[in-house]
Amino acid sequence: MTQEQTVLRYLERHKKGLTTIEGFEKFGITRLSERIRRLRSAGHDIITVNEVGLNRYGQKVRYGRYVLRA
Repeated sequence: MTQEQTVLRYLERHKKGLTTIEGFEKFGITRLSERIRRLRSAGHDIITVNEVGLNRYGQKVRYGRYVLRA
């Protein structure tokens, strides 16, 4: 299974989506944004939801979560 297929299957099964860190931790994918770009180019409706959280130092950070639009 390709990385694109793995990501698409995950997004289909997990409506909350996937962040870059989660993609690395779960699948070892270091360039999730490229996998998402290719899936979008193939016609999949994937949006980026901006989120705010805390990093390991307690500072606010912004990051994106990729979600497959139903």
